[in-house]
Amino acid sequence: MQIFSNNRYSPAYTSRLNPIEPFKVQTAKGVLDVAEVNYNKVTKKFIKKITEFFCENFSHDTNDPAWLNYNKLSKSEKKDFLDTFENFYGNSIRDESNQHLTMLVATDSKKNIQGACLSYGCEDVPKARYNTLYIDSLAVNKDYRGNSLARLMLEKSIDANRYIFTDVFLTGEKVADGFYKKLGFRDLNPDNADESKIINHIAKQRPDYPKYTSFLTRIIQESRPRWYEICAKCKRLQKD
Repeated sequence: MQIFSNNRYSPAYTSRLNPIEPFKVQTAKGVLDVAEVNYNKVTKKFIKKITEFFCENFSHDTNDPAWLNYNKLSKSEKKDFLDTFENFYGNSIRDESNQHLTMLVATDSKKNIQGACLSYGCEDVPKARYNTLYIDSLAVNKDYRGNSLARLMLEKSIDANRYIFTDVFLTGEKVADGFYKKLGFRDLNPDNADESKIINHIAKQRPDYPKYTSFLTRIIQESRPRWYEICAKCKRLQKD
């Protein structure tokens, strides 16, 4: 695997507050161009493509029956399923209020999406949006794995936000636990009072936890208070 910079920002891509310079990754299948999307020029066609990319990967890299069922849907049923996710991804990427959103996309020579990483300030936990970077979606097509592409996209997204956020949080498929834990992530601890409040709050929205999904966190700024310590003091979480 070889990584090298373009040495200048591509005019096709525009960052918000935390720019990541475009770079290339050499793989056995060819060179991939990795860069941020142009948030001001996101098209319906792109949203459709990125949604299909994520859903296809998620439905094959899991043991969750809900995702496995996606592969058995009829064409019309799959369209309804994708429409829901298209709305979600479209609204997230176009949300100008979340200036720390980062969407990295890796494309091959034919402009096909082969990898992508979406992150932004955590919105699912009260008081977390401005102290916790949430890794929403991360995937690489099977033919391009083994080249550190997922790790590079994840680390560059975290590094671009390391002076903004104190911690990183993600809800990952259990089958991917090994990947994330090698990169310094750990499970939220139900035996810790503050972390338990976060777990209980998010679990209400995630019926796939804990059987199929893990709640993982990683420190960015050691000297700052942990995100779950701050969020656990919120009145909404006190009632959970």
